[in-house]
Amino acid sequence: MPLKKLIEYIVKFILMIALSFSFAFPFTTTLGFKYTPLEVLGFVFLFLLAFSILLVNGIMTKISVISFIFGGLVFVVYSIFKKTFYRLIEPFIWLFYFVQGKENPNEYFAIIFTLLFAFAFSLIVYLFTVKKFNFYLLLLTGLSIFCVQWMLDYFVEDRAYISFYAFIVSILIYYLLHVYNRKWAQDSNDFVNPSAFIVFIAPIALLVLLLTVFIPVNSRPIEWKWLDDKIYYVMNFGSRAVKTQNIGYFDLSSTGFGNDSNKLGSNVIPDKTLVLKVKSPKTLYLKGRSSDQYTGYSWVNTNISYYELGNKNNKLNIDTFEYENGLFLLSDYYRKTLDYFEAPDVLKNLSKYTVEIQYENIYTYSLFAPLKTSNLHFPDSDENDIFVNAEGVLVARKLLGKGFSYAFNTYDINYGDKNFENLLRVSHKYLYGYYWEESINFLQNYLYEVFYSKYNWYEEQISINYNYLYERLLDSPNAEVMKERLTKYLINKINASKLSDEDKNNALNDVLLLISNIDSQHIYGNNQNLFEWILSLSSLMYHSNAIYSQYLDIPDTVPQRVKDLAYSITMNENNDYDKVKAIEEYLSKNYKYNLSPGDVPDGVDFVDYFLFERKEGYCTYFASAMAILTRCIGIPSRYVEGYLLPSATGKDKLYEVTNERAHAWVEVYFEGIGWIQFEPTANFSYNLYQAPISSTPQLQTPTPGSNSPTPSSNFTPRNTNNVQEQTETVKKQKPLNKKLVTAISIVVSIILLAALVVFLNILKRKKRITNISKLSPREAVLELYKYYLNLLYLQDADIKVGETPLDHAERLDSTGKFYPYKITEVTEIFVKARYSRDEVTIDDFNKVLEFYHPLLKSTKENIGGLKYILYMYVLFKF
Repeated sequence: MPLKKLIEYIVKFILMIALSFSFAFPFTTTLGFKYTPLEVLGFVFLFLLAFSILLVNGIMTKISVISFIFGGLVFVVYSIFKKTFYRLIEPFIWLFYFVQGKENPNEYFAIIFTLLFAFAFSLIVYLFTVKKFNFYLLLLTGLSIFCVQWMLDYFVEDRAYISFYAFIVSILIYYLLHVYNRKWAQDSNDFVNPSAFIVFIAPIALLVLLLTVFIPVNSRPIEWKWLDDKIYYVMNFGSRAVKTQNIGYFDLSSTGFGNDSNKLGSNVIPDKTLVLKVKSPKTLYLKGRSSDQYTGYSWVNTNISYYELGNKNNKLNIDTFEYENGLFLLSDYYRKTLDYFEAPDVLKNLSKYTVEIQYENIYTYSLFAPLKTSNLHFPDSDENDIFVNAEGVLVARKLLGKGFSYAFNTYDINYGDKNFENLLRVSHKYLYGYYWEESINFLQNYLYEVFYSKYNWYEEQISINYNYLYERLLDSPNAEVMKERLTKYLINKINASKLSDEDKNNALNDVLLLISNIDSQHIYGNNQNLFEWILSLSSLMYHSNAIYSQYLDIPDTVPQRVKDLAYSITMNENNDYDKVKAIEEYLSKNYKYNLSPGDVPDGVDFVDYFLFERKEGYCTYFASAMAILTRCIGIPSRYVEGYLLPSATGKDKLYEVTNERAHAWVEVYFEGIGWIQFEPTANFSYNLYQAPISSTPQLQTPTPGSNSPTPSSNFTPRNTNNVQEQTETVKKQKPLNKKLVTAISIVVSIILLAALVVFLNILKRKKRITNISKLSPREAVLELYKYYLNLLYLQDADIKVGETPLDHAERLDSTGKFYPYKITEVTEIFVKARYSRDEVTIDDFNKVLEFYHPLLKSTKENIGGLKYILYMYVLFKF
């Protein structure tokens, strides 16, 4: 062999030793074999030396392969003949049980497998370095080994990283050699020979090795935070930075308003990120969050109940129902108390319009919609995944990101219309009670007229217990049941009386006539008969009472001077609406709008500080102040956050909403209307009190069919390419058989590797649960809870600083994250297992284990299907 080729081969030989070692040594560390790197290097050296001799040329290769196969067959036949074949398979049986923890370490078997690993990988490296150079297969082999080790948490010792460093250096040299072979050697460029090339670039590879060696090594599995963030970037369907944006339920702090979602105030950091595209005929307020309780420094929710979107009792539907039925009452009351002929007839002008929303760079559980919204339609989502919370805010079971779209109808309310304002001026507490009592009295008088006035001789024979009767009637689920109960009650009374048969028949006929007359002759709002009307009023009255009991709370942090200010502002007004308007006007005219008001001092009430000390701020300051001032005078109100559409549309006549349009305002409750919004923030009132849409047609309920308010094509512009040109370009390309074979080989190898990884992950997950189940109930609960915390961490729902486990669980349940399941029950068992001496039973463990599948489902919904598959079946994050 010429000296030049000999030197070249020696250099390659050293390179093969390094790469073969990097493949073989990880298996010894994973299995816990106590062989040093030098020992494994020695095994690899001997095998490569043997291959270099036995496979030096074609003749030697054929002889060696035939001899190896023949010798192997002879050995197998001899073992079978001598009945020692079991010794050949015994090491593999031992390995099978050793991996499962059912066999102890065995030095004899350990050396066999160490030699087997060294042999196999040395042969692979030799073949694809000397016989048929293939960088890609070697790279794929190494990546497969180390990725599986990392994903399955098998970097158990610091010495295991030695092979990783060796792989990085050697594969880098292989890559450069691959480039050399393709670009230079094939062109017969003698500028530098391969051996000199390897020697030249070796220092570069060694520099990489030194850098990796001197970087501190963490014994924990590799955490690729950067890669995780990039995956989130792709899967979020947006460009919101994880460290600066709140991924979860919407609140103003996630848009740059303030720096803490748990504390009001601080400066605003303008954020021009595009979050929504909205198709609407007018500017409107899109509510994304609402709170009922003020703490002195923040707004929180006290009611964590959720309702399905189709439930007629959810707060969104009740608000619309109240508007549709209450306006009739206000108009009627106006006629009765003020002027019959001048009553504003707004009932004829009720109209709706359609709004379409598409998410852009936003990632949240929250949906945005104005008051009086109905007929929601989700073209690409399951309606069963959408809920309504206790504040009438739409929330989703899973995170929503870019591309999510929906549509709805909403009433076109002109808040600045004089007729509308006149109706609001007659609204007052007990309006519903007034009409309810009027309807009940009418029914009672009607019964009296039929039974007592018409037939006086019934009076002594039939005694009606009105209190009992009304109790039974008002408890009816619908008008038909109410009618049946009334009929049955009267019939029973008649049959139990001492009337003659003739009088009983007459009385029974009167009952049937009475019910028929109520059905046909007494029609109220929305074409309701008396029974339907009484039930509607009962529902509205119950709803109003609940609101007055919940939305008047004022904490002790609010000083008396705030209450005195509220009374002084409204003392000259004689109705609730004008009182609220006086507060709104007072705030907008006497306080300055400032995006940099500074931090609120600790220990002071936020509203009091704004009203009497700072006297300037942004929407959060104005809205919080108005909500509290309104409550001080006995009118229910709540604090609301969301987005305010810009004053003008952008491209494609769509409103482009950025985080700069995040806003806070106030909703105030009026019987006869329900919740309506007010704008106390200086310079913002023009957004609310704009003219209604002209000639807006009455809209029908949308359905998945053609009449549904589905998002328009403007939301999803797509660039189309010339398919024919692409096809012709492809046809012009020359077929490359070798490259095609290589590509197919790589694809098949990747598929097989992926299947292997998935299979191993499934086995390991089942083994984990099985091993936990074998522990004592107390230890099993602790281990399972620890596993649950890892899943919660992936959902960005881990325990915050200062939280106890129970605080953490209650916070998650308050968001409805696992609805209808509750993690609080699981946490209570964990707390008992961790801190109590009380016995933890197998039933306790089973109850904790029952939460396993709901938590996996929640994880899939919240991190996305693609990332769930990646983490669960590939990276084995859980």
